[in-house]
Amino acid sequence: MANTYPLRTYRVVGFTLVEVLVVIAIIGVMVALLLPAVQAAREAARRMSCSNNLKQISLAAQLFEGSRKHLPPGHLGPNPAISTLAIHNGGDQPYLGTLAFLLPQVEQSSASDQVDRHYFIVDRLGLPIWFNEPSLVQISRIKISTYNCPSDIESDSPPQVISRIHKYYTPTPTPTNVHESRTIPNYGGGTSSYAGSAGGFGAIDPPNRGVFSNRSQTRFAEMTDGTSNTIFFGETTAGPQQSYLWISVGPITSTFGFGDGFERWGSHHAGQMVMMSMADGSVRPITQSIEQSLFRNLTIMADGSVATLD
Repeated sequence: MANTYPLRTYRVVGFTLVEVLVVIAIIGVMVALLLPAVQAAREAARRMSCSNNLKQISLAAQLFEGSRKHLPPGHLGPNPAISTLAIHNGGDQPYLGTLAFLLPQVEQSSASDQVDRHYFIVDRLGLPIWFNEPSLVQISRIKISTYNCPSDIESDSPPQVISRIHKYYTPTPTPTNVHESRTIPNYGGGTSSYAGSAGGFGAIDPPNRGVFSNRSQTRFAEMTDGTSNTIFFGETTAGPQQSYLWISVGPITSTFGFGDGFERWGSHHAGQMVMMSMADGSVRPITQSIEQSLFRNLTIMADGSVATLD
């Protein structure tokens, strides 16, 4: 007699097309709701990292002043005793910027030690420009994270970099304070999102002088407006598809205000926020909508008009 088995029925468990579409729609809504929060958290982390960078740079400058009895210069340009000298008629000069002097204080002593000590003598005139000195070219290619804001979208590989900034006075045809720079296309050097404050055109405009200027040797005692009321360093953008080199970026004036362009303060943070450090080492966010006269006063160190963000 043949074996007989009971018939069994199987139920297929799954999702209908409608159910799948509903789940996908719910996931899409959740992602749309969470994405802004994730982006905001990431930007907050980048802004905190940027703030820490400025804190380290400010501390480095303070340590420099403590050992040398003066702050590093804004840059090494033409003879500052002759304020009308421009890049083209100021003779051979190194054009090293403030951040190059702070290498030992930001744990880059090995790079600094490769350079002839004469290049770090503030009042030594007539040395070749940095990109004609092999040791300086070599260290200029070092990427220093402390010198770059993580939100700076131009800092990785800008097609053009600005190697230096120099301000000078021209009496003709119209008496004017002007500035010059040199742009190097596709230079693979280390970039910077930060610069020192020149006030209103630095030493060539003495009543409106900031902390840093051509071959300056500023002491904290000279900041009679108060270190907590004087801008020290801040974020700057050279412009779309451009960046500054840390080895030679000069101080930025407050004359032209904010923006994504040459000789202006600016950043790529959300909400037009620009991080600035004060000479006492504190770091403050400043919005680009700040009243221009207030901001300008904050960059001037001894005009007697004490401005404050509080």
